[in-house]
Amino acid sequence: MISIKTTNTLYAPEMVDVGIVHIGLGAFHRAHQAVYIEKNLNRNQGGNWGICAVNIRSNSQLVDELKANGCRYHIAEYQDSQNVELREINAIRDALFAGTDKEPLFEKLVSPKTKIVTLTVTEKGYYLAPADKTLRQDDPSIQHDIQNPTTPKTAPVDLG
Repeated sequence: MISIKTTNTLYAPEMVDVGIVHIGLGAFHRAHQAVYIEKNLNRNQGGNWGICAVNIRSNSQLVDELKANGCRYHIAEYQDSQNVELREINAIRDALFAGTDKEPLFEKLVSPKTKIVTLTVTEKGYYLAPADKTLRQDDPSIQHDIQNPTTPKTAPVDLG
């Protein structure tokens, strides 16, 4: 029989200010960085280290779904095969889709409340050919960056 323990938020999420802007609202961020920030907010009964998560590559569906749930979601942490902890995550306090209109993102980046800007780049963001790990120079986003180096669409990645 599996034992499920539930961990709820120990602070008032609505009282937490955004102090982190994170670009890359994927599963990796939601299951790792946001979880660590949630644990910190719980340990300190809140604070000004909430996250504004920004999606720039995909569509707005994930942002819309997250906002519809008050930016709250749950993760399951498996202690072992019989013990699971269901953890409520409220660390993300705002979510933006900045696919075409970057102004809301720029406003968050220059806000005096923003203390840290983080970025998650996963395999899709490397633009590498799987066979030989070379840059896919024929990709439209890479072509755009080559032709418009002052207004890139992709993130710089050091593969060295």
